[in-house]
Amino acid sequence: MIGVVEDFNFESLRNEVRPAVLVLDPSTLERGISDESTTYAVGLLNFINVRIKPDNVQKTVKLLKETWENIAPQQPFLFSFLDQDVNRQYQGIEHWSRIVGYASGFAVLIACLGLFGLAALSVSNRIKEIGIRKVVGDTTTDIVLMLSSEYVKIVVLANIIAWPLSYFVMSQWLQDFACRANINLFKFILASVIALTIALITVSYQAVKAGLKDPVESIRYE
Repeated sequence: MIGVVEDFNFESLRNEVRPAVLVLDPSTLERGISDESTTYAVGLLNFINVRIKPDNVQKTVKLLKETWENIAPQQPFLFSFLDQDVNRQYQGIEHWSRIVGYASGFAVLIACLGLFGLAALSVSNRIKEIGIRKVVGDTTTDIVLMLSSEYVKIVVLANIIAWPLSYFVMSQWLQDFACRANINLFKFILASVIALTIALITVSYQAVKAGLKDPVESIRYE
């Protein structure tokens, strides 16, 4: 059968899709196996793609090996699995992805500890103010909103700085790929919402603790 199929990736996504010819002619395959001086791409013609069921892989590979040795005993039987070959093309990317993921996790943890410390210090410095606000009628919710709003401004400012930097770095990295995903605004918004949520949860503990404290004790605090 002779025909034309749609373009498909048979190399890494870093490379553009190139023309490919799928040869099913047994004589062409035989020339690749037996004639080392052939002008054909021997390295490619010496391999056959076989689709197997995952039920009993070892038994299937053993059968393929026996069949290969009967057909081409002068050539060693070498095999690999397509999914593993594809994964090997992206091992470096996956390795860096894990490194960036762990580094990001540690950065978030350190940032949360810093926010927690800043919130504790802020509450400690404003303990009398909080007590007076409670006396004049402010609720715990008002106290929490007052203390949290300061850190919301910091997180928003950090996102304003981070958005263009992140977009530039990701755009430069994606230039290495012929096939690449588009960077959409939703991912930046989602990251900002997550960062803001983590910051509010971190600060809220100290804010709620200060809001629930007896105002008399807060005013007398030295």
